[in-house]
Amino acid sequence: MSKLLLRISAAKLTVLEGVGHQVGSAFVEIVFDNSDNRIPVDKDEIRLRRAIGLKKDEYFLDGKHITKNEVMDLLESAGFSRSNPYYVVQQGKIALLTMMKDSERLDLLKEIGGTRVYEEKRCESLKVMQDTGKLSVCTAVILEPPSLFLVHAWVCRKSNTYSRMTCLTGIKRSHIIQAVQYLDEKLRELDEEKEELRKYQQLDKQRKSLEYTIYEKELHDTREKLEQTEDERTKASEESTKMYDRVEKAHDECRSLDESLAGLTKELQTMNKKKETVEALKTEAITKKAKLELDENDLKERIAGNIQSKNDALEQISMVEREMQDSLKELEVITPLYESQVDKEKQTTKRIMELEKKLNILYQKQGRATQFSDKANRDKWLRKEIKDLMRVLDSTMGQEQKLEDEIFGLNTDLKERDAHIKNHEVEISELDTHISKSHEQFNIKKRERDEEHKKRREKWGEESQLSSEIDKLKTELERAKKNLDHATPGDVRRGLISIKRICSEHKINGVFGPLVELVDCDEKFFTAVEVTAGNSLFHVVVENDDISTKIIKHLNSRKGGRVTFIPLNRVNAPHVSYPQCSDAIPLLRRLKFDSKFAPAFGQVFGRTVVCQDLNVATRVAKGDGLDCITLEGDQVSRRGGMTDQQITQIVTEQQRLESDWKHSRLQVEQLKQEIANETKQKHAIHIALEHKEKSLGDVRIQMEQLRSSMAMKEAEMATELVDHLTPEETEELSRLNPEIEDVKDKLIAFKTDRIETETRKAELETNLSTNLKRRIDELHATIASIDDYSLPSSAGLETQELDDAKLLVEEFTNELQGLCRSIDEKTKQVKKIKDKKEKLKTLQDDCEMKLQDANKKLEELFSLRNTLLSKQEEYRKKIMGLGPFSSESFDMYKQKNIKELQKMLHGCSEQLQQFSHVNKKALDQYVNFTEQREELQKRKAELDAGDEDRDHDDEDGCGEAATERRVEKYDGVTVKVSFTDQGETRSMKQLSGGQKTVVALALIFAIQKCDPAPFYLFDEIDAALDTQYRTAVGNMIRGLADDSVSTQFITTTFRPELVKVADKMYGVFHKNNASIVKVISKEQALNFIQIDQSHDT
Repeated sequence: MSKLLLRISAAKLTVLEGVGHQVGSAFVEIVFDNSDNRIPVDKDEIRLRRAIGLKKDEYFLDGKHITKNEVMDLLESAGFSRSNPYYVVQQGKIALLTMMKDSERLDLLKEIGGTRVYEEKRCESLKVMQDTGKLSVCTAVILEPPSLFLVHAWVCRKSNTYSRMTCLTGIKRSHIIQAVQYLDEKLRELDEEKEELRKYQQLDKQRKSLEYTIYEKELHDTREKLEQTEDERTKASEESTKMYDRVEKAHDECRSLDESLAGLTKELQTMNKKKETVEALKTEAITKKAKLELDENDLKERIAGNIQSKNDALEQISMVEREMQDSLKELEVITPLYESQVDKEKQTTKRIMELEKKLNILYQKQGRATQFSDKANRDKWLRKEIKDLMRVLDSTMGQEQKLEDEIFGLNTDLKERDAHIKNHEVEISELDTHISKSHEQFNIKKRERDEEHKKRREKWGEESQLSSEIDKLKTELERAKKNLDHATPGDVRRGLISIKRICSEHKINGVFGPLVELVDCDEKFFTAVEVTAGNSLFHVVVENDDISTKIIKHLNSRKGGRVTFIPLNRVNAPHVSYPQCSDAIPLLRRLKFDSKFAPAFGQVFGRTVVCQDLNVATRVAKGDGLDCITLEGDQVSRRGGMTDQQITQIVTEQQRLESDWKHSRLQVEQLKQEIANETKQKHAIHIALEHKEKSLGDVRIQMEQLRSSMAMKEAEMATELVDHLTPEETEELSRLNPEIEDVKDKLIAFKTDRIETETRKAELETNLSTNLKRRIDELHATIASIDDYSLPSSAGLETQELDDAKLLVEEFTNELQGLCRSIDEKTKQVKKIKDKKEKLKTLQDDCEMKLQDANKKLEELFSLRNTLLSKQEEYRKKIMGLGPFSSESFDMYKQKNIKELQKMLHGCSEQLQQFSHVNKKALDQYVNFTEQREELQKRKAELDAGDEDRDHDDEDGCGEAATERRVEKYDGVTVKVSFTDQGETRSMKQLSGGQKTVVALALIFAIQKCDPAPFYLFDEIDAALDTQYRTAVGNMIRGLADDSVSTQFITTTFRPELVKVADKMYGVFHKNNASIVKVISKEQALNFIQIDQSHDT
């Protein structure tokens, strides 16, 4: 049980060792070119496959099941020797050669030279000979001292197995004589035993005939059973192969279904996420729609309210204006009357003042005599009074001047206010005109936007029709989305600033700057360049990736932002075939930059062409697989994506106009408020002006009174001081009092009329200024505050947005329905695949059970076949052991069955028991010993002739004879190396690692020359070699490959020397967690090695 578990564990490790799902079985297949018939199979191409599973390990030759031993025999017949495993050389095997002991190196040379095989074959032959009894005589002879020569002579003559035997020479003549005497004695003994041996031989011949017949019949039966077993085994193998193919097919289909299921599951997950997103968007759109409906209703109510308020205000303005007209008409009548009454009042008051003045003069004149004693005192007092009056007059004149200045200032202020109000009214008029124009442009842009939205909805309709194609291109779309991800401008800006600081502080050269600083072009291409490159314009070009790595390290330590680098040593500009047409030109050819930056700009702009319009761009993108852009910035991707700048520009312009319009409306409101403030201040100034003018009139009356008093005082000074009045003055005095009373009564009447008129006039003016005009201003302000433009425009926008929201809800609803249908279809497909996979799993389990049964049957048949082969071989050996027979001996008993033959054989064997004491090999020994005696006598004669020649030579001079016996024994093979023609040799321990590898490779190539194989597989044998040694190894392999034997060498390497001498190159690429082998050119291979070496560096 533990062995079975160990076998299963080893199979698991052999099948798969890595990430991913565990695979239950695997196979490896080698295709041999057998056009030279090196492998003994009549085919030009042979496929040898080994299939490994958890419970199987099988070999197939061109689809036919064979055993491992048959595979090994087949490979040995093709020249793949077990004793020379150096046609597949790994790095570890080279290391073993370098660290090999001397004894191990000797064993290796013996193994390669075939000496060990010879020793094994020799021992096997000796054993066979001993078992057959052919050495019995020699065993007896070996007991005597002179028997060494006999054994050697007999073995050399009789055994055909040995190809290499060491000849024994220089045996002493006495040994030969003793051996001859011994053989003569044995021959006499054997001659006496020959008669009895003949009887025994007759019975033994009968026994052998019977045994031969029995063995032949058994062999025939065994062959028939073996053929039957082979037929059954072939059928079972075919059934096993069929079941195995079914299992593999089911496994492949399951794997394909798993991939499809994974893809569908991923699509379902994507669709469900998209469904959730669309549902959220739909909910958001519904919420937005409800809000817009409420806003639209609110705006409609506000607009209706505004209209009603405006109509009410207009009606009230009409009523107030009628009331104002009535008040103005009445005021026009009252004002002249009021002015006339005021004038009469003034004249009457002036008349009273004049009369009182005269009366006072008369009184003063009458009373001065009592007040002053003489004229001088009176004049003095009068001068003092005049002086006081003059002082009061001066003060009053100052007030007059001040009031005049204030009145002038108020009038000036009034004029300025009027000018401001007029300017504001002009500005309001201009802004109203601007608002009207902006509103018209806004409506135009809105219509354009609506048209573009309509076009976009049409495009959306086309997009929904192409949804199936979009689903197929989801992978490309995801890659495109990844390509559209850009760093935030803030990070980029901080990164560029940090790079300049880092290069300055750390003295880093080789930084050329961002692309935007390295390029120039015509202004009309600015938009195309900006849209094509995007944030790539801020990618920094550096000389190599070491510089970028150094800068990134400093950036990370400082947290100085994020920057993308373009190392020139890593950038390869794509080779692009541009369309030959006048309405599409490559964008790269319109840029101006240094030629050394061509790879960087080719990477960013190489696949983009500038087209005349979108139709051309769409045609070029589909036909030539290029990214297209118009001068206006509209893009058509080679993957099918199109971006439209027109809607964005219209919406942006519409937003700008709306903002401008709102700003203008705000300015109008501010100007109207300023006009209202100016009007209010103007009214206040009018009131202040009236007060100032009234005060000025009072001051001027006071000044006249002062001047009149002063004149009276001066006139009095010119008269004499008298104590009584003249008759005329007395008469005047008596007349003045009644007249003054009469004038005062008139003044009272005039004042009463003036007060009544003034009261009515004040009521009218107050009503006009503080009530009617203010009410009209308020009503006008109310009308002005009613937005005749923004609310309807906003209502229009709300209506448009509501329509868009309704369309959006409808689109999301349709899209959601489409997604639900697609999800249902995908779910059905998933269920269908799962059902199919379940059926395949059941079929696979059934086939695996049948495969196990077939394999079990194969094992039983194989065991039976081996048993039958063993019996067949056993019968063959027994037949061969019986020796040659005539056909009469077989024909004599072939009609009898095996039972009769065994009965006859039993009787013959009982008779042979009587001759058990007979020397069964007496005749053979007699013949052999006779031959040996003759051979020894011949050898003795040769020795005698040699002795006579030596004696003859000794007679003529002196000589020395020496017998030398040499015994050789090798303990190991030591390697001494010299890398120059005249240098001293060094042992392996004194060599470096690379030199040891060179010596090991030299030994491997020597083995190749001694025992060549059909092909060699070298796994990175040049990894530890220097350049000159790698070149030498490459030349050696090239020379061996060009030899007449045409040996094939398969090598793996990461160095250019072996690539330069190779005929065909293969590259191993890693894609989708799997290795892919592709044929590549020599330039590609050298380029790959160069990149790998630079990366390692």
